Amino acid sequence: MEDKISMAEAARRTGLTAGRIRYYDQQFGKYLDIPRGAGGRRHFDEAALERLQTVLKLLKDDGLSIKQAQGFLGLSDEAAPAGAAPGARLEAMDQRIEALTEELTKVKQDHAELRAVVTRLVSMVAGLIEALDRGRP
Repeated sequence: MEDKISMAEAARRTGLTAGRIRYYDQQFGKYLDIPRGAGGRRHFDEAALERLQTVLKLLKDDGLSIKQAQGFLGLSDEAAPAGAAPGARLEAMDQRIEALTEELTKVKQDHAELRAVVTRLVSMVAGLIEALDRGRP
């Protein structure tokens, strides 16, 4: 029989508060499928903790909203209808990747433009300092 993990231990392992875990259980309950004891208390198993870590990765690392993560996991129609064929979910993920790629391209362009502005400003400041050192502004 697999050991059950308390809410306090699950919170310690994930770095979340018990309240945040309960919130995620409300939002992702069908996916998380956290076992409950006779009194209704959550008693995690390793698989439930791994599923919680997957949710955290989607939210924190991948930057998805709750609705997007629910859609990705097949729990809502945000990314693809619940129970949608894998092809529909893959298409939704491809669209998300394309949108993020476009956003990344724009950020890189903005970064390059800002670097050029900074380079010009540094050059101007260096010229002003040199002029001041020579005694004429």
